[in-house]
Parts: sequence; C-alpha cells; structure tokens
Amino acid sequence: MVERNEDVRQLADSSASSKHALRVQLKSRRSAVTVQERKQASAEACMHALCWLGQLRQDANRPLRVLAYMPFGQELDIVPMLTTLVQEGNEVYVPVTHQANREMSWHAWHPEGKMQMGLYGIQEPEHTVPALSAEQLVNVDAVLVPGLGFDLAGGRIGMGAGYYDRFLAKLQQGRKELPYIAALIYEWQQVVNVPMENHDVPVHLIICPDGVQWTYAGIACGKDR
Repeated sequence: MVERNEDVRQLADSSASSKHALRVQLKSRRSAVTVQERKQASAEACMHALCWLGQLRQDANRPLRVLAYMPFGQELDIVPMLTTLVQEGNEVYVPVTHQANREMSWHAWHPEGKMQMGLYGIQEPEHTVPALSAEQLVNVDAVLVPGLGFDLAGGRIGMGAGYYDRFLAKLQQGRKELPYIAALIYEWQQVVNVPMENHDVPVHLIICPDGVQWTYAGIACGKDR
C-alpha cells in the first residue's frame, strides 16, 4: 500500500492520542479529497470488493444478502458497486437511522428505488419500504461499514454517533459467528492504531484501491479462508 499520511500515522501511534483527536485529523484529511481522487479510488476499491464478494457468492452457491450504506460527502462512492450487486441478483439493504433510540433498521435498496434525506443528510430508503426482521438479519453474508479510520487489528473509528457500534454489538448477540464485516477505504484511512474499547466489534477486512487486506481480527476468527 502507498505511504500513509504521516501526521495521521504519528497521531494514531501516540499513546496520548484520543478518538476525538484522531477523528478531527481524519475528517480534515477527508475534506481535502479531490473529485479525481475520489473517482479513481472509488473505482479501484469497488473493483476489488466486487471480486471478493463474487468469490463469497461462489463459495455460498447462492445470491448474497449484503448490508451496506449510502456514501456521504467525500466517502468512497460505492453506489455503482451496489447497483452491480443488485443486477447480479444479490440482496442489498441500507440503513434508516432512528434518532429516538439511536438505532438503525435495514431496508431493501434498489438503484431505481425512491430515497429521501435522512438524519445527518444521508440518503435513506422511504420508510414505507419494509425493514428486515431480527430473524432475517441472522442470514446476512456481509456488512459493509463506513468509517473515518481503520487499523490492521480491525479497529474502526466512525463519526462518533455510535450507530454502527450499537448495531454490530447487537448483531453479535445470539450468533455463533458474525457475517463478514468489511470497509472500503482510501489508502490514508488505514492508520497504525485506532483506540478500541472492549465492546467494540472489529472489522474483518479492509478494501483499498490497492486490494484486499485481512485484519488480525479476520484472520483470528478464520474469516480469511
């Protein structure tokens, strides 16, 4: 992988750094992303992600059920990839956020489906689209998670609202093993260390424009096989 942003690297590696400081640094770097950088990085990362998901589908010998997200701001544009997944017959679901209980429900996404502006200005399916039930969420193959920074231990730092942290922790309850948890990121989003707490659920792999990188968490639970 290409050389990381040194300021971010040093900040993440410092024992005095905090999630807040790291979040501020990464948000600043993301705000500097150019249109061309986003376009190229998105296309390359999504190509690798589709190859990995294609292999996952081949191993499962059936269409996949994938939980994803709608990109916001200068996050990598994964919408073309989600369109391809749907066109290939897979199921794609994206979240609707509920501020009252600070949780998310998951609703079917289609490239021609109607969307509306949700919390934090992120596109969401119309609330009339049925949500996946708790029973249906058990049969999920992969969860694509957004975030600001990730490390090779599987650590993830998001925007701070905690929606995905709560969802992943809840998804883990009552299951023998989690589905694959993956993140599509710019190269500079991989940092040395993300401060983690005991309840945080790590990601299994990070997918950059350079390719797929399994985290130590993914290797430890055999997800890289």
